[in-house]
Amino acid sequence: MREKIWWILIICATISFLFLCLSGTSSAVTRYVAENGSANFTMIQDAINISSAGDTIIVTNGSYIENVNVNVSYLTLRSGNGSNSTFIRAKSRSDHVFEVTADYVNISGFTIMNATNRPNAGIYLGSDVDHCTIADNNVSYNHIGILLDASCENTIINNTVRDNGYGFYLYRSSNNNNITNNTVFSNEYDGINLRFSCCNTITNNNITNNSATNNYAGIHLYRSDDNMIYNNYFNNTNNARDDDGDNTWNIIKTSGTNIIGGPYLGGNYWADYTGEDWNRDGLGDTRPYYSPNVVYPPYGIKHGADYLPLVPCTSPP
Repeated sequence: MREKIWWILIICATISFLFLCLSGTSSAVTRYVAENGSANFTMIQDAINISSAGDTIIVTNGSYIENVNVNVSYLTLRSGNGSNSTFIRAKSRSDHVFEVTADYVNISGFTIMNATNRPNAGIYLGSDVDHCTIADNNVSYNHIGILLDASCENTIINNTVRDNGYGFYLYRSSNNNNITNNTVFSNEYDGINLRFSCCNTITNNNITNNSATNNYAGIHLYRSDDNMIYNNYFNNTNNARDDDGDNTWNIIKTSGTNIIGGPYLGGNYWADYTGEDWNRDGLGDTRPYYSPNVVYPPYGIKHGADYLPLVPCTSPP
């Protein structure tokens, strides 16, 4: 009798477990937001407030004036038709446009703007927020475009970050992030700034026309080590500052199309590099790149260099 009761309990427990798994899988909901009232919500925040992990919120065409707090893990926020038709403007310029305080959040397809007061950002990934994906956004006219504060293991890809104070700002142990395929231009200060952050990969970005004055640069690293920076396009008044870190500015010579169309991956393209390519493989041969044109001569890349700077290649070897 005891054995029969035991088996009944096991079967019931198994059924309950399967029910919970299936109900958890099927409970994910897609919600729609439309400023014209054609959906269940007219405000993004209202849709977030009743969402659960795994839900998706699709924002239709329009202009939304909000400061959005994203506190639900595994939440996807995306526009219906891309950043050219979906605008999120800060209601308060003294707050972030998107403040993310949960892990595994995806934000894509918006124009995000007007968090102009220091130190606010278009997108803020807060302390210990990890594993988020920020993709295909136009982030502009904020004090900081995209700000990570002790935020790790994120992917930031295919964004346009322009006309902010700072473009990207990685602060206080924002480690192991992947910043790739972004266009970063016309930001007033640094295009990308890393402070006390390590082990990030920064590759395939176009970083141009940032920081025309003082000691700012296209990319600026301060007390940040073990970052990998390669296959980026730099054309700024001051291209790079690495004050005191130990970082890597090139990979080994590797077959593959680089960011300026050459046949090999190596370092970065620097608009002010004046070395020569003796063997015409698209990699500079005469000297490494140290960012010589920074305003203050002691600065530049103080430790190490880009030993395989990219140069235009008219005839592959």
